[in-house]
Amino acid sequence: MSEFSMVHEKYVVTGTLQGDRTVILDESIPLAPMRVRLTVEALRAVKKRKSLDEFMAWLRARQEARGHVPMSDAEIDAYIQAERDSWDE
Repeated sequence: MSEFSMVHEKYVVTGTLQGDRTVILDESIPLAPMRVRLTVEALRAVKKRKSLDEFMAWLRARQEARGHVPMSDAEIDAYIQAERDSWDE
């Protein structure tokens, strides 16, 4: 039997595995330097979602780049009125 008692404090944190087999933790844990057991789970990179403002700026830039000209207020009003007029037919 080992001369060390097993203390089962568990901390779940993320980190980055470096090329030299060093793990850099994203946050500190309240342990003194000691031997520990690690279980490594590879995390898939997740793309950060754009905010609404970022998305709208991205969309407008793409539309402008391809020459899209948005409808004017008058064109929108005429489109809506034509749609409403079609309901009565």
